[in-house]
Amino acid sequence: METTTKQQLQEYAEKEKKSQELKAIYEDKLIRFNTANIELLTEINNLKIETDGIKETVKQEAIKEFQATGNKKLYGGIGIRVGTELLYDHNEALDWAKHHELCLKLDEKAFESLAKTQDIEFVAKQEKITATWPTKLELEQ
Repeated sequence: METTTKQQLQEYAEKEKKSQELKAIYEDKLIRFNTANIELLTEINNLKIETDGIKETVKQEAIKEFQATGNKKLYGGIGIRVGTELLYDHNEALDWAKHHELCLKLDEKAFESLAKTQDIEFVAKQEKITATWPTKLELEQ
């Protein structure tokens, strides 16, 4: 083996050892930090769980309001997006794609693009309504 290769392997081994040592120090400090701040981290986690629950409830209510009123722009910057969700059997779609000389394996993106604009007998289309969350809530004072 050439000297430069041996030198490179030696340098690699030294740097890998140093990397492992630093990772161990980091993990130790992380454990110490988490232990010292357990109450804070628990409170942050609990608030995240609560806000996620509120957010999901608001989104469901937004969808209900849209379905009742057709209004897509709701209080606080909450919005409604209406798209198409395709429901189909993957194997049947692959057979269809092969029959139409589109592929040897199903290109789901291409197939779904076609299925959104063409009627394919085994594809069901249903409206998919999604509530969007604004970057910044616009609450009245």
